Amino acid sequence: MGESFEYQIGAGKFRSQQEQILAHLVDKQLFAINSIKGPYDACLVDFVRQLVLDHLKIGSHQWSDVFLLGTKPSFPRTLYTQLGGEPISGGGAIGRNGEPLPLIAQLDFRFSRDICKFVETDILQVFGEPESGEELVCRWVKLDEKHPVNTSTEFHATSLKPCLYAWYRWRTPTFPSWSAKDGSEISSVNLPSGKFVVDLDFFLQPLALQIGMFPIDPPGGLGELLTEDECIIATIPTIYAQSEQVWEFADQSSPIAEDEAERLSFVLGGRELGYAPLGVIYVIGSESCGIRAEFIEF
Repeated sequence: MGESFEYQIGAGKFRSQQEQILAHLVDKQLFAINSIKGPYDACLVDFVRQLVLDHLKIGSHQWSDVFLLGTKPSFPRTLYTQLGGEPISGGGAIGRNGEPLPLIAQLDFRFSRDICKFVETDILQVFGEPESGEELVCRWVKLDEKHPVNTSTEFHATSLKPCLYAWYRWRTPTFPSWSAKDGSEISSVNLPSGKFVVDLDFFLQPLALQIGMFPIDPPGGLGELLTEDECIIATIPTIYAQSEQVWEFADQSSPIAEDEAERLSFVLGGRELGYAPLGVIYVIGSESCGIRAEFIEF
């Protein structure tokens, strides 16, 4: 069966075979994961980091809480982070034209306040138009007697699907100032079974549904997004499910079928452009100015 690696992520244990990971990387010839979805992606990122970190000057690291997703709520549900579906509390949001805006995502900050220290509320909700990223509305919700948790599983006509739910919070370092030890550009890594090309930014500053101040930089860099006192506090990415991997989602230990993978992909950005869109929403915050969201297409 080959050497195996077991990862403890939250309350879950996940085992991947070395030969399976190497075959995936060599076959794809690049870092094929556009964003981290579930346990397999986390195992793959961690495995490649073990291969490359000795060749890098990684500088200081920053922590991120990456949410590993399932296709249904965990039971009992301990995290209220999700993509799509209905807000867990606080009701919906109305756009400028008076029409309801769908919930794009909500992020549970209750266990991540040490990462974003000026955040004191529980749940961040982002509403808006998923294809264009227009009219993004951010709202904080405090879970208390005035804002109880909605346990209904009913979806409204405007609810975005699929709805993907956080099962595990994976605290992992990001390395925003990495470079090669010899000053060269690293674009490939030698493996026993051959050479494969990787985009190391995606391994060292992963793209995921996550809370953290140093995700992967958008095209053009962070300087285009931020004012002097602002910082990134979260990212909401496009999710493309893959059909050939075990543990693609936290509740799917076996590979999913191709049609199921397509159904479970959560896409931000316009499909009419002739290519698979990869839209990402950056949530930006500051102590003095509150929060806002910016939509970027990679």
